[in-house]
Amino acid sequence: MIIGNEVIAHPGHGLTAVELGVLLMHGEGESNSRIMAASGLDQMGLHMTEKQLRAKIGARTPTHMISRAFQLGILTSRALCLLLAIASADYDNGIKNRSPIKGGRPGTVLVRIKTGGRNIMA
Repeated sequence: MIIGNEVIAHPGHGLTAVELGVLLMHGEGESNSRIMAASGLDQMGLHMTEKQLRAKIGARTPTHMISRAFQLGILTSRALCLLLAIASADYDNGIKNRSPIKGGRPGTVLVRIKTGGRNIMA
């Protein structure tokens, strides 16, 4: 697993470490020049790596590559991970049965409103 500033990259789908790093940097919005500097690839090497990535995850364009990576779970948002962690920590309190609000309308009034004021016997 590679953790970036905004995105987490999970290994799998037959991706190499270099491909995973390139995908992570694309997911974080880095420019091609920064990706080339960080990964040690030249322009042709980056192009070939992106082409291999698109083939492995079934993407047609570079934008589709990022979208597919999120859909397949290769890339996940760090903010979403934090939100899920917070939500699961309070899971037991979140599923308690709630009592109805007191002072609400009785059910018969709701039926009369729904039936247009007519008394309909079921």
